[in-house]
This record gives sequence, C-alpha cells and structure tokens, in this order.
Amino acid sequence: MILKEFTTPSGVVSHCHMLRRIEVMPPFQTAILTVQSYASEATYLAGAGLVWNSQVQMPLSLLDGTLCDIAEAWLASNEESPFVGGMIAPDKSQTLDAAKTRAWSRIKAARTMVEFSDFTCAGAIYQADKDRITGATQLALLAQVADQPYSIDWTLSDNSTVTLDAADMIAVGAALGAHVTGAFCIARTLRDQIAAATSIEQVDAIQWPVSVAA
Repeated sequence: MILKEFTTPSGVVSHCHMLRRIEVMPPFQTAILTVQSYASEATYLAGAGLVWNSQVQMPLSLLDGTLCDIAEAWLASNEESPFVGGMIAPDKSQTLDAAKTRAWSRIKAARTMVEFSDFTCAGAIYQADKDRITGATQLALLAQVADQPYSIDWTLSDNSTVTLDAADMIAVGAALGAHVTGAFCIARTLRDQIAAATSIEQVDAIQWPVSVAA
C-alpha cells in the first residue's frame, strides 16, 4: 500500500494506492504495473472508494529481489512514477478490524436496499415512497381528527390503483414504519454479531437474511 495524495486524470483526489497486478512480457525489459487508487485508506478498508486504475511501466534492468516488493518500492521512489514520494504502509485489509468495517458497510447497504423495497399492507404491495406516504398519512390523520372526509387514489407496485380512506392511508403509513423498523432491527442484530466475532471467517459468515431481503 502506498499513501500519497494523487489527483487522477479525471480530477478526483485519492490518497491510498494498491499494486494489484504485475505483467512482464517479452523481451522482459519492462513490467506493466496496475495500481488501483482509492479515496482514502479508510474507504479502501471498507471495501469501497476505488476512483482510478493506473498502468505504469517499470524498467526491469538491474533489479534484485522479490518483484512485488521491488515494484512497490519503485512506485514510491522513482521520479518516473506518479506515486513518487508516497509512504509505503502495510495493507490492513486482512485484519479482523478491517473485515468488521467491510462487513458493517455491506450490512448497511443491504439494510438500505430492504428499507426502500416494496412492502405489504392489507394484501396489497406498495412502493416504499417515504416522503409521499408520510405526507399522505399526515393529511389522513388531520382529516380523521377533524372528522372530515378523506380519499386518495394510490398506485400500487403492479401499477393497479386502490382508493384509500383516512384509516386505510394511516394503516399504509404504519405498515411502512414497521417495514423500515424491521430492517433497522435486523441491522442492529447483525452489527452486534459483527462486533462479537473473533475471526475473519466468523465476520464473513454474517449475511443479511435472504428471506427478508427478498
């Protein structure tokens, strides 16, 4: 791992760079180094943040030692490298803490997917349109409190339409709330499991329940 601020040709600033591939082809005078750049070490350890792939040519003359170590040292020290001046640091991606960080990022992404997935109320399937449902539910509550009539035509996930009165709309809002709360409850349980894990294998085994995600 090389730590250095580097602005990609697309204008994105990155700070963490990983040597991913070394290609040596006849006549074996140069090696093509593929380097992946990440926004930061933290985003790399979280399994995200890739912003650029660089390919750098490194001469192979007068080299002595392990090619991978030589290539990383060359990238950080040679004036022909865009990463010259960078600091070589150990790759922490295989530590337990890094595995936990990646797992929690994965669980949060699954939680968001479930949170915005379709949900059921009174046998009908609704899209999880939080803003619209919240607004309509508030109007239904106000109408109910004022003993005023309320009616709204609502398009379901299959594009069919139902007409909801105040009680129906309030029930839809409650069903959405339960849907979202359920997703967060599962995420909290999985987060506790991640925190309690004592090995990378245990962490990697923690997955979002398939039946809930579906």
